[in-house]
Order: sequence, then structure tokens, then C-alpha cells
Amino acid sequence: MKFDLNKDFIDVKGAIVTGDNQAQFLAGALSGNGITKFPAVKAFDWALELHKTGFLICDGSDLKMLTDALEELKTKQCANLFIATLQKSLDKSMDISDEALAKKAKEAETK
Repeated sequence: MKFDLNKDFIDVKGAIVTGDNQAQFLAGALSGNGITKFPAVKAFDWALELHKTGFLICDGSDLKMLTDALEELKTKQCANLFIATLQKSLDKSMDISDEALAKKAKEAETK
């Protein structure tokens, strides 16, 4: 699955939060000491990719690790705004991927 995290954070009033976008925030967390329960090499590689492109490509097991990492960030006093926004972005991307897969399966059935 490909996740586009090149998106701004939006506060409860609908205003764009200045500073890092979602990709940059997660890249910083993955490359720093915010996330410890994640393979170091993978975390650093993902941080570099997010910093360069804003995209993340991962499979289901990677996604589970990333979700757990977001939960770990929540315990490190990161604002719920950031964690919830990232989780929603990942969930939305997964829904789109699931829809695309279902569409391809349906097309294959009709052939």
C-alpha cells in the first residue's frame, strides 16, 4: 500500500497547523527517539523516504508496526491532534486501497 502523507495538520478550528506536515512529523519521530518499538533500520529508511517524497509504501505487517508506533508516540506526550490525524490518513489510504482491490477483483470476475 502507498500512503501519501504530504498533508498539513489541521486544528479543531480548521486552521492549518504551522510547522511540519504529516510526512515530516512522522519522519522526525521515526528517525529520533520518539519510537523505540520499531526496527531501527526500517525506521530510518522510512524516515528518509518520508522526508524526500512524503510517501510511504508498506504491507499489512508494516502497517501494524506503524500503528503500534503511533500508539507509542501517544504515550510520549505527543498531541492527540497529530497522532489522530496520522491514523486517519493511514485509515483513509487503506480504505482507498481496499476499494481498488475490490474493483480489480470484480473486473477479473467479469472477464
